[in-house]
Amino acid sequence: MSDGHRCPVCFSDAATKIGQHASSENGINYSLYECENCRLGYCDPPVPAESSYYRDMEWYGERWEFQRVFAVTQLSNGSILEIGCGEGHFIRHANERRNHVVGVDFNDEVVDRCRRRGLDADVVCLDYDRMKDFSCFQKPFDMVVFFHLIEHIENIHEFLGCCRKALAENGFLVFSTPDRSRANVYFRRRETWDYPPHHLTWWGETAAREVLQRSGFELCHLENEPLYFRDIHRNVVSSTLELLPKTIQGNAWCFRAAYYLMFSRSALLYLSNIVSRTISGNTLLVIARLGPESVGPKA
Repeated sequence: MSDGHRCPVCFSDAATKIGQHASSENGINYSLYECENCRLGYCDPPVPAESSYYRDMEWYGERWEFQRVFAVTQLSNGSILEIGCGEGHFIRHANERRNHVVGVDFNDEVVDRCRRRGLDADVVCLDYDRMKDFSCFQKPFDMVVFFHLIEHIENIHEFLGCCRKALAENGFLVFSTPDRSRANVYFRRRETWDYPPHHLTWWGETAAREVLQRSGFELCHLENEPLYFRDIHRNVVSSTLELLPKTIQGNAWCFRAAYYLMFSRSALLYLSNIVSRTISGNTLLVIARLGPESVGPKA
């Protein structure tokens, strides 16, 4: 049982403590849990990073899932709201299919860069605290999208409720998030940015299905990013070499010989085939449509 907190997705108080993380940024000692019902990973307390951090550190660029969104939904000549639009990389893909986009971001510098790209988009800079309030947009959208954002949000159902209100009938909700079963996590090499106060939750398929059902959406499509050979290669090599005796690690010739003996391409390809059955690619893509009203927490 948990110590007085509940899963932010399914509201269950049955959880397994999986770790502790003392943040050097805000001084908070976070407890890390896994929900026994929906398998969401989450932290307590759910205190996010200051918005000023993301003005300097947030990464914007092309993502694997951008083209997959339109391959699945086939949306064209539609209206899209992108939350966290950054410099407009997804907007460019949307414009190629004659979709008009309203993009919102709290980073005024990247909003300015996005505006200068000449995209078919209305780009708005909102304060971080207003990023969850879309009442200023009167027209409902055919699609609401956000990429690698949900893991930063402390009140998930409130946020998805705002997304729901912004959607037209039969509109699409699309989001992506780091997959908690990806190679780096499997090999216990979780990235520093994947801890609180930056990421407050860690997602898999079960949790994604649960949050959609409870927030009034029906799942249309769920897809894992392909598992790339480089991800397995990097993790397998690093993890295995660390197990070598110190005498071999300290001798350049012995170390090099051990590397080539253990990590020939054929051996790694064989190992990749085995490992890929238990781990996922880096990103989980979720596409849903409006469904029944939210069912909320269980009594």
